[in-house]
Amino acid sequence: MQISHGGSRGLLSAMRSLILQGRCSLRRASPVTRREAVAARLPGVDLYVDVAGEGAPVVFVHAGICDSRMWEPQWAAFTAAYRAVRLDLRGFGRSSLPPEPYSHGRDLVALLERLGTGPVALVAASYGGGVALEVAVARPDLVAALVLADAALPGHAWSDEVKASWAEEEAALERGDLDAAVEVNLRMWVDGRRRPPRAVDPTVRERVGEMLSGVKV
Repeated sequence: MQISHGGSRGLLSAMRSLILQGRCSLRRASPVTRREAVAARLPGVDLYVDVAGEGAPVVFVHAGICDSRMWEPQWAAFTAAYRAVRLDLRGFGRSSLPPEPYSHGRDLVALLERLGTGPVALVAASYGGGVALEVAVARPDLVAALVLADAALPGHAWSDEVKASWAEEEAALERGDLDAAVEVNLRMWVDGRRRPPRAVDPTVRERVGEMLSGVKV
């Protein structure tokens, strides 16, 4: 299994590079000639899953401040060449959040088994990258390749600045101010420490804000 980490190259070119170099082999999946957007009923949860295209299977796992819509800019290119799958993790977007204890990694394993395509390429960002790594370690038989952008790692020592932003977010949520909680996350994860909001594409801030507003976890 080849692991590619980093977000500097385009995701599509990274995937093609891995395949052309012979570093991963993706079994060709059954053709999907139309787009399917369904709620996948898995044990204890309904996950929103979007499937389109035909070819080798590629599964996209979103960041913790987004949902499956974050992959919209890449979607047309990948569905033209691969069987592309994107999902809303439990508690994000259009997926449910039952009260029982859960694991996003176990949910993803259950989905991959349900898809039945054989080993897939997992393309994941940030928190989703951590989920993808967990799955790759626990079930390497399900994963042919990893393309990771800033994957979250267990045991990472977060800075005081990040911890302060979490505290600020929690305080906003406790007083019922969802807009303030969203803005905290936009400043930390979209704007960055040294960039004012006006320096960021307003469309990006707006779209991420919409996705953050729908997070249930």
